[in-house]
Amino acid sequence: QYWLSQGTWIGGGDMRLGAFMGVALGWQKLLTALAIGYIIGAIVAIILLLKKQTSWKSKLPLGVFLSSSAIISLFWGEQIIRIYLDLLK
Repeated sequence: QYWLSQGTWIGGGDMRLGAFMGVALGWQKLLTALAIGYIIGAIVAIILLLKKQTSWKSKLPLGVFLSSSAIISLFWGEQIIRIYLDLLK
């Protein structure tokens, strides 16, 4: 994402946090954490937009959502992955 957006979507801190998450969680839980982080961030952004507390041009810090999703994935990542894979059957 950093290279695709030339640094406008995510910053260097988000990249370093993502690298740390990958080392700490492993690739499967990392993908789970990234998906959860983006979903939580999107929900928060939609709520803020609907309440007119932010605009489309505002920036939300992704690190907050990544760190909270890393904790979720650390403790419940296996169960989330299993539920997801069961849905695909």
